[in-house]
Amino acid sequence: MDLHPWDRRGRTIDFIRSIRASQEDLWERLSTPAGIKSWLRMSEVELELKEGGAFRFALETQGRANAAVSHEIAGRVKEAIPGWLLALEYPLPASGVWTDLSFQLRPSYPVFHQHYPVECDLWLIHSGFPHEGLGLFEFDGHHRHWRQRVLDLAVDIEGRPPLPRPSCLSGLQFVGGATGIGLLVSQAIKGSPADVAGIREGDILVSVNGIRMNALDDFHDWIDECEPGDVGEVRLQDRTVRLATEDYETARRRFLLRADEDWVPARR
Repeated sequence: MDLHPWDRRGRTIDFIRSIRASQEDLWERLSTPAGIKSWLRMSEVELELKEGGAFRFALETQGRANAAVSHEIAGRVKEAIPGWLLALEYPLPASGVWTDLSFQLRPSYPVFHQHYPVECDLWLIHSGFPHEGLGLFEFDGHHRHWRQRVLDLAVDIEGRPPLPRPSCLSGLQFVGGATGIGLLVSQAIKGSPADVAGIREGDILVSVNGIRMNALDDFHDWIDECEPGDVGEVRLQDRTVRLATEDYETARRRFLLRADEDWVPARR
């Protein structure tokens, strides 16, 4: 069996992670609804495991009054080799362009080396992004998102403590970053420090405290070093603003309260 069918097609390997688990256990997490829910934290998973089969991963974050914020990707299975490869394709949310996402498994050590721990390499391969417009930003955003999800999978299947939460947030959400341009803002949560600072959807965040923002990792590196209440000088494409940070739990409670306020019951 060819273990690298995607390499021959000129794909770029975005991320490789060795996970202490058998190939069979990892495949179960990647190919069954229950397994996918365990590490993607999705509330609904539909997967028809065959070429051309439909899939849908949906998450609903519930507020105290049953207000819901939905996140969903849906598309079709491009290729499935049991125990080895799951390739999906779906439209990108910002541009609508279809992208390829594949998870490829291979043993970390030869099976006859019985003294080595059981490990399996998970190869994350993502492609199909336009080289201009929104595609420049979406590649960075999706690369970071799925890389983080692979780390979550490793934590989940190895039974390790979950990764620590950040101590503070800014209220900004991004499509992604593009080298030499900056980070494209997709949303400034209502009432958050970003909203108060006047940052809006469609703004380009160029730098923070003089440090260029070429990728989402650059912004998260700054956030990770902040304490709640720290303020950064943020240069946007056409103006400069001061952006404060907010305590994580305070931001979370405010978000849930906002969900309550926005929720309107159906008319009877």
